[in-house]
This record gives sequence, structure tokens and C-alpha cells, in this order.
Amino acid sequence: MRPEFDSRLPDSGGDRNLKKHLKEHIKNFFIRNPKTKKAIGIVLVALGLIALFTPLTPGSWLVPIGLEMLGFHLLLWDKFKLWLQNRNK
Repeated sequence: MRPEFDSRLPDSGGDRNLKKHLKEHIKNFFIRNPKTKKAIGIVLVALGLIALFTPLTPGSWLVPIGLEMLGFHLLLWDKFKLWLQNRNK
């Protein structure tokens, strides 16, 4: 007997609808589970710092992603925009 398919998934909308659905699902998951989001952010920052100090591992890009998940974009984004505006002048 075949298992029933989840009716919430798009049946035939192409990649665009699937990506949109997955993005919404992940966003809702993190809203419902803030501790999980914080834990993933901490792990990404730790892995990024380890990658930064090991010469053979090009994974230090995980630090900004982890900081974004922890919510540090609110603190740094305005300063970064101001720096870009001043740089372009």
C-alpha cells in the first residue's frame, strides 16, 4: 500500500513554487523554534571560527551566516550601509 502524499506540498508548480514553499516552511520552523535557530547559529559561528584558523579548510564564510541566524544583522547592517555609502562617494 502506498503512503499518502502530503497535501501541503505543491503538486505541479515547478521549482519556483517548491522553493517558495520550502523557504516559508523553514522560516515558520525557526519562528516556532527559536532555541533551535540559536543553536544552529552558534554551531555555524563555531565551525566558521575553526575553519578560519585551520589553513586547509575554506569554510570561514559560516561565521557571517551564523551571526545572521543569531540576529547580529540588526546591529551591523546600518553601519555596513553607511560604510558602503561613504565608500562610493
